[in-house]
Amino acid sequence: MKTELFSQLYSLIKSSKSVAIISHVSPDGDTLASSYALKLFIDSLGVRADLFCEDKCPYSYFFLIDSTAYSTDDIDENKYDAFIAVDCADALRTGKYSVIFNKKNRTAVIDHHKTNVGYADINIIDETAAATGVIVFDFFQSVNHKMSREQAELIYAAISTDTGNFTYSNADRRAYNVAGICVESGIDVAGLTKCLFKDKSINKLNLIASAILTIKLHYDGKISSMTVSNDMLEKTGCTYDDTDELINYCRDIYGVKAAVLVRETAEVGVLKVSMRSNDVDVAAVALSHGGGGHTNAAGCNLKMPLLQGEELIVKELSELL
Repeated sequence: MKTELFSQLYSLIKSSKSVAIISHVSPDGDTLASSYALKLFIDSLGVRADLFCEDKCPYSYFFLIDSTAYSTDDIDENKYDAFIAVDCADALRTGKYSVIFNKKNRTAVIDHHKTNVGYADINIIDETAAATGVIVFDFFQSVNHKMSREQAELIYAAISTDTGNFTYSNADRRAYNVAGICVESGIDVAGLTKCLFKDKSINKLNLIASAILTIKLHYDGKISSMTVSNDMLEKTGCTYDDTDELINYCRDIYGVKAAVLVRETAEVGVLKVSMRSNDVDVAAVALSHGGGGHTNAAGCNLKMPLLQGEELIVKELSELL
């Protein structure tokens, strides 16, 4: 089945003069690196490929990709022959570009989220893949494309970031096998790991310290929660890009089965919720609020005060224990 879908995607690309590749809002390493690797492949075919994301590329990935290659502009649909969403669990995750996929006209999606029901003409969805980067690698293999070293770095980064540097339960043999092939291409694993997971500014360290002080334990320590306000970001000189990994400090507490991070956003009254778990299906909670994700990692948005949002999600998670 996937072989046929890969063939359809390749035909879509080859029959196009220009392709728009779209990453999800609040972009992470998987969506950015997978999209960029796909762009390099399409470029090699002599087809123009442009990258789009409603939100700007986080500065923490500037070392890996040309951040100027990502446009936050509206897409002139008349300029492109095909549209590919990468790592977007649903059309809404493409942000303002969702209207393109609602039309289902020469569109494709490459994704690994189990909540993705398919919203394009060509739906390449593999929830068993640790990262969308794994699926992009499989696509390259299916069309006999030999990755460049740069593409190998991107695929490795995509997998590494979505598996928590190979520490999450989704880091399976398949993920390690693909990563191993990337390593054989001569990539600097130590350097990539340092940039992706180790390097931090003093501002970010101050934010981590402030966020840790908000941690609460609930239901005999089975659920942990953390909140980040706009005031905290302002006082530490940080941005929303600096908050993504904070939830790990909640999940790593001994005895915790589910963790939640609730953040204020630039839009007044709108909260961004991230959930992680060890053996609780947090995607169920995310789906009930119009979000999505994986069994052990999911998210959604809420419209309510910060502490009220924290209380609500903690209560709903408790019903899954």
